[in-house]
Amino acid sequence: MPPRVTSGGFFLKGVDMNKVNKVAMDIGYFFYQKAEGDAVAKVNEATKEIKDIGITEITLDGTVAVIKVMRPGLLIGRNGTTFNALKEYLVAFSDVEITDIVVVEDKVLPNLFSFQVALEDGDYDY
Repeated sequence: MPPRVTSGGFFLKGVDMNKVNKVAMDIGYFFYQKAEGDAVAKVNEATKEIKDIGITEITLDGTVAVIKVMRPGLLIGRNGTTFNALKEYLVAFSDVEITDIVVVEDKVLPNLFSFQVALEDGDYDY
């Protein structure tokens, strides 16, 4: 039986989507706290940074959070500073028990994104 598609993505058998959603919210709040300025500026900066990273999927494998991204270098940061800070934040403050995070590059969506940009720019032939 194929997974049931909803507006929130796929509901897979045995996957607690509440936990995944909590981890996603915690990641968003981490970038919000990292941003500078007033509340509106912080939301805008955090949203831009998350969009630039291109998080495509978050899964939990036991107590390990697996984060698939289009641009892993932006999530890892210079010398791993952003990655280490995010890991410390999730381990300390997340409601979900997390012992480690793994970043995986998602190579399919960048090609799709390039195709979408080409279509928007009118750079195609019929």
